[in-house]
Amino acid sequence: MAVAYLDVEDEITTAVTRIRASEEPHLALVLPPGSRIGTSRINFRLLAREARESQRSIAIVTVEPGVRAIAVSAGLAAYASVGEYEAAGAVDAGAEPGRPTVVTPPAPESESRAPVEPEPAPLVEPQPAPPTATPRPEPAFDLPLAGGLRRETAPAPGRRRGFVIALVALLAVALVLAAVGALLVLPSATITVVPRIEDVGPIALTIVADPQATEPDLVTGVVPAQTVEFSLRASRVFDVTGVKVSETKATGTVVFTNLDTGGRNTIPAGSIVATDSNVRFATLAAVTLPRAKIIGGTRIVPGRATVRVEAVAAGESGNVAANAIDNVPSGEDPIVLQVSNPDATTGGTRTETKQVSQDDLDQALAALSTDLDSQLAAALAEPATAPAGTTLVQDTAAMGDPAPEPAPKSLLGQEVETFELTLSATATVLAIDESGLEPLAREALTAELPTGREVLPDTVQVTIGEPRVEEGRVTIAVSVTARAWQPLDAAALLARVRGLSVAEAYAALESYGEVTIETSPFYVGTIPTLDDRTTLTISSPASPSP
Repeated sequence: MAVAYLDVEDEITTAVTRIRASEEPHLALVLPPGSRIGTSRINFRLLAREARESQRSIAIVTVEPGVRAIAVSAGLAAYASVGEYEAAGAVDAGAEPGRPTVVTPPAPESESRAPVEPEPAPLVEPQPAPPTATPRPEPAFDLPLAGGLRRETAPAPGRRRGFVIALVALLAVALVLAAVGALLVLPSATITVVPRIEDVGPIALTIVADPQATEPDLVTGVVPAQTVEFSLRASRVFDVTGVKVSETKATGTVVFTNLDTGGRNTIPAGSIVATDSNVRFATLAAVTLPRAKIIGGTRIVPGRATVRVEAVAAGESGNVAANAIDNVPSGEDPIVLQVSNPDATTGGTRTETKQVSQDDLDQALAALSTDLDSQLAAALAEPATAPAGTTLVQDTAAMGDPAPEPAPKSLLGQEVETFELTLSATATVLAIDESGLEPLAREALTAELPTGREVLPDTVQVTIGEPRVEEGRVTIAVSVTARAWQPLDAAALLARVRGLSVAEAYAALESYGEVTIETSPFYVGTIPTLDDRTTLTISSPASPSP
């Protein structure tokens, strides 16, 4: 006996090579947990066929109960350990080479014993039944003869004819059963290929929205756009905040007194005199004061002069009481020059009247401009603004110069409590018909599709980005993805794999997609060459679930 240890990644071809390299008539293959060979019943059928062809006894050793069950169902002996294999002697003493004895260790109570499939009957052509000697019937009665001989009576003709009929019927049934058996055991194969699905994309496009275009064009990368125009109008009544102030200056009379005995004193026109609270007045004319005189040696008679004065500042502040003006002009000596107003000054007034100012107009125009901006935003958000089937590109919205009514200059300076002003403008925005974007994306997808591929329609996904304004152009980013498959020629593929082993057929077809090969009987390891015993079906790939 010999034991061969295999690796997890070893294929069936490695196992067959190890069998053929060994000269031992009894060989055990030890499979580690997770072995690739243990994942398919076909592998064990191939090993069983190799055992029969090489007239050897081959056993499987593995700790996996499921793998042992598959090996047993393929007609191989299976053990849980090398020790059990060696203890069992691997093969019964009288076992025929190439037909191993099936020996399995007792399964734990928690595991059900895998059913052992019987060794399939060899495929043979039905043969005619060999001639059978018809037994002679027992005699109806015996008569003793000399020498101990017994006399027998001949069977009746009717009984012989019934026997022949029964024999013919039995042969006919045997022939029918043989034909049915041949039909059942003739090798056949059913092959299914699900074509491989490939991802296509994403394919990125940058489409330009052009008002001059009339239809979508993939070559130039444009879709039609149109300019939408609409009117804006805002009007308000504003309160006047401007004030027109009207003022007059107070006037009066002052008397200058000259106490200088040395000479005259001239007060020029425009000389400023003031009150103690600094309310100032200007003389309206020049005046000359005579020098003071001394009378009787003890009394001084001053020189006097009267002149009209006017308040420097307009308004009611210039109305001062009598004798309130007592400060002489700057540069004069207050010791020898005095001033006084014998009467109160009068005539200083201030009146305020509402009047439209420039500030009123500026604020009104600013408020109306804000109203127009709000109206523009509302119009862009209103679905009715966009023509049917189009989308507004809001970044392209623009408003022309607003026109005021009436002209602001005509309102300036009007003495009113309120005024009304209206501002009007025309706005424009670009609208895009996005229905043309998806056909462009699909057209681009078709252009990029590899030769011989077909798109799964339900897998096409078109993503349309938000329109952007770049360098004066409106562009839209579009992306498209899909999944595609390659239609296959079933007849050509079937012709390619006829006569190949199952493993070779898998290798020949796996590049085309997911392959399933089922043979009947199960131990058949080669694709039949008869036309009516092999079928190859191409399954249409199903669209993946979202």
